[in-house]
Amino acid sequence: MAGATIDRPGSPPVVDVDVDSRRYLAAGDAFAEAAGVLNAVHGQLLDLVILTLADGHHVGPGLHTPGQYVAWKTGMAKATANRLVRIAKRADELPCVTEALRAGEISLDQADAVAGMCPARYERSATELAKVATVEQLRAALAGYRDRPTKEDRAHEHGVSVRRDEHGATVTARLGNDEADLFEQALDAMREDLYRQRRADAEAAGSESEPEPPTSGEALVALAETALAAGEAAHPGADRYLVGYHLHLGPDGHLSLTDDRGRRVDDADRRRILCDCAGEAVFHSADGVPLSVGRKTRAVGRKLRRA
Repeated sequence: MAGATIDRPGSPPVVDVDVDSRRYLAAGDAFAEAAGVLNAVHGQLLDLVILTLADGHHVGPGLHTPGQYVAWKTGMAKATANRLVRIAKRADELPCVTEALRAGEISLDQADAVAGMCPARYERSATELAKVATVEQLRAALAGYRDRPTKEDRAHEHGVSVRRDEHGATVTARLGNDEADLFEQALDAMREDLYRQRRADAEAAGSESEPEPPTSGEALVALAETALAAGEAAHPGADRYLVGYHLHLGPDGHLSLTDDRGRRVDDADRRRILCDCAGEAVFHSADGVPLSVGRKTRAVGRKLRRA
């Protein structure tokens, strides 16, 4: 009588543990090899960025930062390009970090974490830690490496300042590296959106010439306008999303527009602002005390706006 093997119902399939282990180990080795090659390539790019900063190759029409140049030449995201630039700027201070990146022993993100958070005197130990820690673990540990901030350091903490003169205003912002990457990406995206809109307007008007590319200043203003418009749409009637001006008769009997700080708006800007605005009439007593506020009305009504 011939023998037969009958599997019990529900019994698990037979698995060759040795084969699975070998495949798992082989896959891990392949990951390590590919990651090492990628890290070493980033090390080569780092050397090119160091050369670029030294020779000033990144300066040119439409190029405002080294990160823009690196992103243009490599096709990588602006945030990744900025990581390379940050490490390159500290290459002389962090020889252990740069050598480990060139050798493929640490990744670009690990090298950037050390370059962004670690004082130069601790870079050797930080580099050794980077070889065995994840990026998140490394950042958490490096937080304790930072020097205690001085008064001068606090003066350079996060903040935005606006300085005005007779020609306009200068806006200065102090941000963290990741926040600066976010800001640059938003600015670039808005600049591209403005250019596409200008090109669409030119095509609709039958123009064959390429429109003038928007400046970074125009993109920054468009970002602010977009944020306020989104807030006003989400919370209709909220005055905090509006910029306030005061329209009144000047000493010479002509209309004068001033901002909340009493600064006079020039005539060209006054005409542009009053073309499309919302206004409220404020009634004052003879000595200038506000008595009542009228209804808010728009220079361009809702029906005409929809049309």
